[in-house]
Amino acid sequence: MPPPRHLPALLTAIAALALAVLAAVTWLTLSIQLEEQDRRQVQQRLELARRLLVRVDGAGSLADLPLHFQAAFAADPRLAVLVQGAYGQVLYQQGASPQVLAAAAPGGVHGPVPLAIWRDGRHLWRGSAVPMQTQLSGAAPLSVVMAVETSAQDAFLTSLGLTLAAYVLLATLACGIAFTLVLRRANAPPPAAAPPRTEPPLD
Repeated sequence: MPPPRHLPALLTAIAALALAVLAAVTWLTLSIQLEEQDRRQVQQRLELARRLLVRVDGAGSLADLPLHFQAAFAADPRLAVLVQGAYGQVLYQQGASPQVLAAAAPGGVHGPVPLAIWRDGRHLWRGSAVPMQTQLSGAAPLSVVMAVETSAQDAFLTSLGLTLAAYVLLATLACGIAFTLVLRRANAPPPAAAPPRTEPPLD
């Protein structure tokens, strides 16, 4: 019995679904890996900021705080840092504008802020905010916001998604053509048998 006529469309749909799932898993896996990389970097920088703030035990060391933060973080152009006092005053800032970073914790940070994304014009930042205590007697905790720029990663993931989508479409088209040709050949009637050859009568 010849294969059903709708079989090429069914096989093409199955192939398209498999390719789409593979592309989505690839994109999501890479996206998660990049986010985890940013998370580790933010956590490491926050821990370094905590060690710097622990050294603040007087007015003189508080005044020198911007110099210490600049020495520790200014060399990284992808890093945005904001240190705010109890009343919202900016003690140190680099990278994104203080207003954008302060949006991570309006009114001060009272607990760790989960990793989030902020946009500053064309720049995209992923980071977190954490309250940190100094050694100043009776001083309120400072709000420390740390973020890394992810504009290049976002552009890469967008380009990768478009490339994978084009790959799925082209591969699906190729599979559909291949399935159609194979099944058309399978459905083709067998060639007609040659008529029997007749021998001329003998004299």
